[in-house]
Amino acid sequence: YGTLSMELTSSILVGYENTSFIVSQGQISAALITESIKAENIRVLIQTNDYSDIYHNKVELTATADFAVMSDEGNQIYKAGEVVTIKADDKLLAGERITVKPLTDNAKIQILSIERKSGNPKYRGIMEISRGDGGLLLVNELPLEEYLYAVIPSEMPTSYGAEALKTQAVCARSYAYKHLMANSLSQYGAHVNDSSSFQVYNNLAENEESILAVKDTYGKVIMHDGEVINAYYFSTSCGHTTNSASVWGAGIDFPYLEGKLLVDESSVVSISEIYNLYEDLSDEESFRSFINDESLVTYDSGFNWYRWKTTISADNIKKVVDANLSARYKANPDLILTMTGQENDGAVYESLPVETIGEILDVKVAARDKSGIVTELILVGSKRTIKVMKEYNIRALLAPSYDILTRLDGSEVAN
Repeated sequence: YGTLSMELTSSILVGYENTSFIVSQGQISAALITESIKAENIRVLIQTNDYSDIYHNKVELTATADFAVMSDEGNQIYKAGEVVTIKADDKLLAGERITVKPLTDNAKIQILSIERKSGNPKYRGIMEISRGDGGLLLVNELPLEEYLYAVIPSEMPTSYGAEALKTQAVCARSYAYKHLMANSLSQYGAHVNDSSSFQVYNNLAENEESILAVKDTYGKVIMHDGEVINAYYFSTSCGHTTNSASVWGAGIDFPYLEGKLLVDESSVVSISEIYNLYEDLSDEESFRSFINDESLVTYDSGFNWYRWKTTISADNIKKVVDANLSARYKANPDLILTMTGQENDGAVYESLPVETIGEILDVKVAARDKSGIVTELILVGSKRTIKVMKEYNIRALLAPSYDILTRLDGSEVAN
């Protein structure tokens, strides 16, 4: 704004008109960002049933009021409740996109070709449909504040009460803002999607409590050193959180996301003794003592996912590894290494494409961080031995997909 500097193209936010483009000989040769962003709207990539894909075979929709379907072919007005079906070969998609817009404020677009927990979801704002490589892409653009109305009940039971919901609203707003400004899904014309890869959106419909929580915290975010933080949140801890770098790697090391023991200090006689015992869970003995201590009260110790057990056979571990190993390696080739030999100081590991390790012979924890989280896992197979690093990869390869898991209260969960 008055000065020129070289910026990454990701600074050009999709869905915003603060950029002027300079065209010479039919090509865009420069882009001038002429004003700052006022982050009012967010663009959400809507996924298919069970959040299994971003590409839709067809989009079937209606609206709670009269609505317009706009394309390069012209505008068509439909009555409330009238059903429109768009397929990839639809002549309306001869141009770049179709835009669906209700003609009445506060009306909603209902997507009949999608099922969510609350049925066929209804969306505020507008819908854009475009043709992608694998089918139709569906993007919902709406005000950021109204987006939060349907994030909160999808991420937290509204029965938790007003203060919990307001806290969730501030976290969710901070999280959404960071991804909006990062242009996280710009290749699809969006900022976030509607799954747990970002924040779950509109799996459960907005309600009076969620709307009030958003309005009571309007515009509020969490700041650290003048910047909005990455406000990651989770459902249940094991009583000890971990540093962000231990989960996502050294490049994502936030000083405000530090691992700590979440002990309820009012429940213990000597807090210093508890911290001496459990502040560092990086060795097996300390971790096992902590995870088996039924007397320790932490913030999450009353919840069902606080402690759970499962027994997985070697055959079932093999099934899970064979189903997921190739994809995890392609996504993280530096974090899944194959043993190629031995040297004086131990085994030598290299990054090599791998789809199976054969029969499972052994599973070893090679390293934990101070929270107890496994950061390195050795899987010994009849064909090869691999070292798996970081939480997401380890979880993917040890998932109890074929076994029964028993939660804290004795209830059982399959798959």
